[in-house]
Amino acid sequence: MKRRPTRADIDAIAWHTIKTAHVFTNGPSGYTECGRPANYAELGQMIADLDGDFEHAWSEFLHEFFRYRTAGFFSEPPPKMLSPGWRAILAGSAEFLSKEFSLPVPGWSEEPEYFLPEIWDPVSDLGLDVKEFEEVRKAQSHECFLRRNVLFGTRNLITL
Repeated sequence: MKRRPTRADIDAIAWHTIKTAHVFTNGPSGYTECGRPANYAELGQMIADLDGDFEHAWSEFLHEFFRYRTAGFFSEPPPKMLSPGWRAILAGSAEFLSKEFSLPVPGWSEEPEYFLPEIWDPVSDLGLDVKEFEEVRKAQSHECFLRRNVLFGTRNLITL
């Protein structure tokens, strides 16, 4: 009987697909030109334009990043309009993706404001009691997020 693929197997396939996809070399056009943010300042503008729809704007940002994979995507720090937790997630994402794609890690990502004093799980924003899942969520979180006291798995960065 054939073994069913695990989440880790599926994630590995997704990351392989992302890493081996064609990379455009002409540079991103940016939010005003093509509707996809090319840095965190433009991400903030798109979130504002979408009446706070972070999820949609973040998905568009990730699609564009994976398409071009340049350090310019992280040239600006996360927008101040976001909560400290989400700003920490964006800093961790900048660090993780920069390392993953051999880009320089932005200096601003090491500033104290991107490190939370207590563990925060974005799932708790859904009104769920996440304490019982904390250890599992920690195990699924990458060091780039854990050192910021954020429970966030890199599978949340996968977008195809």
